Amino acid sequence: MKESDTEEIRKTIIINASPEIAFRALTDETELSQWFSNERTVLEPQVGGAWMLKNCRSNNNTGEIHTMRGKILEIVQDKKLSYTWNVDEYPDIPETIVTWMIEPLDGGGSRSELMLVHSDLANNNDFDEADRIWSYFIGRLAEHCEKKQQQSSSDIGH
Repeated sequence: MKESDTEEIRKTIIINASPEIAFRALTDETELSQWFSNERTVLEPQVGGAWMLKNCRSNNNTGEIHTMRGKILEIVQDKKLSYTWNVDEYPDIPETIVTWMIEPLDGGGSRSELMLVHSDLANNNDFDEADRIWSYFIGRLAEHCEKKQQQSSSDIGH
């Protein structure tokens, strides 16, 4: 596939949660199942480790189950996670790469900038749908992290 035939999705959001909380939401199987994968989650948080999400959540509530899987390419504690992305139900779609980057704000306290880059996407009609789906899930991730930050703050206060 020529480079001009691919696109990338970029999403950036400011969340009221620490980088530690955001990173845990991306790398902990239990937390992933709370905001992303509601069927099954497997994640080996190391370079070369496998990950798999089985999910029927979506922004359009179709009830369709999708299984995404790949290998961890890069993992930097509280800063970055990158992995290959394949969807079992669409074997003809080439492998893509998803990268999450977390930047601390306010001196690394309780606010972070979270950036998602989904690269090597085919330039076709599915691009807009993928963009909408990532908007939905990054919103769910932000809500999840902010809830965890509030729980963490209230636990410290007691």
